[in-house]
Amino acid sequence: MLRRITWSSVISPGFSPARLNEIIAPARRNNERSHISGMLVFNGSQFLAIHEGHVADLDALWCRLLGDTRHAGVFRIGDEACGRRMFPDWMMGYTCDGKVGHQIDALRTLATKIDREPAVVGRKKRDLASTSTQRTMSWAKALYPMMMRADSM
Repeated sequence: MLRRITWSSVISPGFSPARLNEIIAPARRNNERSHISGMLVFNGSQFLAIHEGHVADLDALWCRLLGDTRHAGVFRIGDEACGRRMFPDWMMGYTCDGKVGHQIDALRTLATKIDREPAVVGRKKRDLASTSTQRTMSWAKALYPMMMRADSM
């Protein structure tokens, strides 16, 4: 089953943006080998990504991200089933648009608030999955135009 995950992180204190090329080539190889497509956008201090692929491949990617010392505050914005890919390949983009940083901050803050909403806490697991999927769908659609404004690397 094809899925789409949306996530964000901030650059770790020990990682310099000058070393960004260390991410691009290995990520492109690993994602191609795992049949993962999507886009990773960097704005100088934050990462924002949409990745698409099969569940097992995305789970493995997520585990690698959580252990990657170049990322801090890795935060999954959402997860959804998708019938088709928004991104046929994997690509990375860079933007120096200050508005994008504010939008990423707003998304991270909004996702945290939704996840901590008292009305959601008491729902059954089935209801939580449904709520998460509905929420993510609108985020993935909202993120797509913002990500496409980034310059490809």
